[in-house]
Amino acid sequence: MLLLPVAGCADTTAPAPAPAPAPTPSEGTAAIVVTAQINVAMGNTPVGQQPSYVVTGQVSALSGTEPVPARVDSVVIRFRLNGGALILARRSLSIPFDDELPVTLASGDEYELIADMFASATLGARTGVGTNRWTVSRRALDP
Repeated sequence: MLLLPVAGCADTTAPAPAPAPAPTPSEGTAAIVVTAQINVAMGNTPVGQQPSYVVTGQVSALSGTEPVPARVDSVVIRFRLNGGALILARRSLSIPFDDELPVTLASGDEYELIADMFASATLGARTGVGTNRWTVSRRALDP
């Protein structure tokens, strides 16, 4: 009996090649997850004074289980007086910081501060973003 090789057939006696190892997160397969946490401390403010506040927070990022350097891109502070329109009070590129709202309180004033943090992390060609919001409401203290 004559055996002829057949084109396109695999050699069934050769071992199968080992599968390629799974890529690690740093090779670009895992999504970057950014966690942004902002905190605002703002006490009660007496009538005739400007409300002061302190902003702190932190950011972190992971690609799979691998830590990735993260950064604060911006913090935006807005406020509302007596249920009115939101007013931009401050923008910052870093934390922590402290400031005062640009308003002097009158008797019966209610005020709300809204802080938004925007953060990101980049690894190779991949980027992740994270945001966080903190809201604080207070009422002017009558003497």
